[in-house]
Amino acid sequence: MTARIGELLVRGGFTTDDHISEALQVQKKKKKKLGEILVELGYVDTDDLDRMLSEQAAMRNGLKFRHWPFIP
Repeated sequence: MTARIGELLVRGGFTTDDHISEALQVQKKKKKKLGEILVELGYVDTDDLDRMLSEQAAMRNGLKFRHWPFIP
């Protein structure tokens, strides 16, 4: 099973569990994608989000992390 984007962002050191929890609460009301909400709240940079979405797609295709571990 592929890791969720929130999990990947926390593991990569780009955000915190508290930020993910807050964004998930907002997501219930706004019906937007989690990454979009995290960017809007200023918790994640768009470049970091794009990088992690690429990693997530690679995992879905059976590839290993290309950029792990991250050096922020």
